[in-house]
Amino acid sequence: TIRDDVVELIQQAPRANDVFDFLNRTGAAYIFDLAVPFAVAQQHETSSQLSLVLGAYLADAMYASAYNRMDVVRQTGDVADGLAGRLGLQNELEHTMAYREKLRETDDHEAREALIEEMLDQAHKEFAGSDMADTYALVFVGANVEALYILSQLSLFARDNQAMIDFMVERADMAQTVYNLLGLMTDEVYLELNPRIQGYYDGAREIANFFRDVDTFTMTELEEVSLMIESLRNDMFDIEN
Repeated sequence: TIRDDVVELIQQAPRANDVFDFLNRTGAAYIFDLAVPFAVAQQHETSSQLSLVLGAYLADAMYASAYNRMDVVRQTGDVADGLAGRLGLQNELEHTMAYREKLRETDDHEAREALIEEMLDQAHKEFAGSDMADTYALVFVGANVEALYILSQLSLFARDNQAMIDFMVERADMAQTVYNLLGLMTDEVYLELNPRIQGYYDGAREIANFFRDVDTFTMTELEEVSLMIESLRNDMFDIEN
């Protein structure tokens, strides 16, 4: 079933919070303007678009948490809660409230990372047992596209970015998971609900193929794939360049 395929893909996939933990450890700066503007949340109506944008805000919250920007985590969490309510995900995400309270009270970076891991594991269990496979897939897609975007942009900004380029190369499996999940969503049933998914799928395929086909990853390749990721991200979340 699609639910089983979605659960298996996500269970085996890398997580967005690993990207933000890496960025913090490398000394990359936190840049608030890289996050999805809060106003974008009000621009979407369909459940598939709301799911994608919810994923982006969850990634942005993890990004802020990695840098101990708990003020931003609170703001972003409030926006995400509003989207979750519109999607009817109160039960699936109810447990995150307790974790977020703990995160606000925790100053230790490693303790916060452990809490985020626990929260994601619990979310996976909740969604895996629900009948909202399409929502789960698209939330995960949105989070990973946002993580790839932030990673690629900060890699472009860095003066000495070889370690970041190497890490970017290792995110090929993240790009592949996005492509595979969107492939499941190109079923006729889902395309009737949101025809735009076909365009996202095509964009994700281009990115996944780029990672697969490029032998040597230098600044030139980073710039090229960053443009692809930015284009997909802005199209997916309706962000003007």
